[in-house]
Amino acid sequence: MRRPQTFQRAPTEFRFEYVIETWLLLQLSMPIKVIEPRRLYLEIAGQIRSLIENREFRVKSRLPAERELAKQFGVSRPSVREALIALEVEGYVDVRPGSGVFVTTPKRPAPDYSRTEGPLEIMRARKVIEGEIAAEAAAHMRSKDITVLRRILLELERAAAAPDPNSCIYADRSFHLYIARKIRNSMLLRIVTDLFDQRSTLLGKQFGAHFDNPKTWTAVIAEHRKIIEALAVGDPEQARKTMHSHLSRAHDRWAQQLENGKKSRTNSPSWKSRSGTTTRRLG
Repeated sequence: MRRPQTFQRAPTEFRFEYVIETWLLLQLSMPIKVIEPRRLYLEIAGQIRSLIENREFRVKSRLPAERELAKQFGVSRPSVREALIALEVEGYVDVRPGSGVFVTTPKRPAPDYSRTEGPLEIMRARKVIEGEIAAEAAAHMRSKDITVLRRILLELERAAAAPDPNSCIYADRSFHLYIARKIRNSMLLRIVTDLFDQRSTLLGKQFGAHFDNPKTWTAVIAEHRKIIEALAVGDPEQARKTMHSHLSRAHDRWAQQLENGKKSRTNSPSWKSRSGTTTRRLG
């Protein structure tokens, strides 16, 4: 009797085709614009902006509570908060601690977010792409590479203790890009670089100002340490798993704070002064 055909798991290289296809879909614009879930915050921000410009919401007036806006738009409160962060960057609203969100007059032309994915959407894309990269990189890591990653981790620890937000982001970037370089694929390296550097956009910086603090960086350090351990033993599946876990947790930390309607708080005046921002509460 002929044995039934068995199917082997596709090699790791095949999965990169899906990664690149995902990236191209994120980059290409279609002739017909369909409202996608990843654009939801832009749709909400656009409607609120139009209401402000048409004086439905007048300058210095207070916007309705987030719960009411979410109900009127038929969306979740986190989506409303993401839209308000974008409007805060544009200068259309001022979020005041314990008082609410007030309409203001922009002092400069509004940034163009028409081709910008939200920070949470970007983090989910990073999870898919960098998980596969970590699995592939595990086979190429040598002892000298592990030494470099541990040195970068030490730099991140020092920056978080200082505290120095800009140096934290620089060390975080160095860590992820070093791993991406190990697979020697310039296309994937460019993808990882482009995705990470979305943190440097006005919207990305505003998210960081709202939600990053020494406590969140302490969590990042612990997660990076686990990634290094997986890479050190050359275990592709464990490397994939630890990278997935790290980026999922980073995503969830921001998402949870959006859900709770709070910015990350810290009692460290130096963290606030170095980052150039003060903490406020949304809604």
